[in-house]
Amino acid sequence: MDSFVKGYTLKDTETWLYKIAQRNNIIYYNYGINGNDLNGENGVALRFSDMIDELDYIVVLMGHNDANPDLHNGIAVSIGLDEDTALFTFKGVLNILINGLLNKYHMSKILFLSSFNRKGIELPYVEAIGEICEKYSVNFYNNYKSSRVAFKIILS
Repeated sequence: MDSFVKGYTLKDTETWLYKIAQRNNIIYYNYGINGNDLNGENGVALRFSDMIDELDYIVVLMGHNDANPDLHNGIAVSIGLDEDTALFTFKGVLNILINGLLNKYHMSKILFLSSFNRKGIELPYVEAIGEICEKYSVNFYNNYKSSRVAFKIILS
């Protein structure tokens, strides 16, 4: 729920969320924050409870900023262990977030989207999302491997 969700410098009407909502005639809520990661002051695990109570679909796209050491004083967010519930590990926050979403939105359809192949450093975080989603039987789409979007491709 970072700038890939928020739209970074785009107007709300230019975001992919807006376009999907318009195409399908649905109301959407964009909870993305530019520069956000899973943990930290504005982290998803601490703010999902502020989302409205009635949602039919929840789509979570994340992992770009967590993998980026440039945003964390030269060190990427620690992946952690499958059983973690700490706010300072990636898997810990995933466990907190997914547990919270399943409890609050037990009738909603939930989909997690991984980050894209942006800098070539995201794969361990993508795999972590897949592992934790599988643990909870939550839908997961691997953008890194399946979207055909890679930021560093050089065409000759």
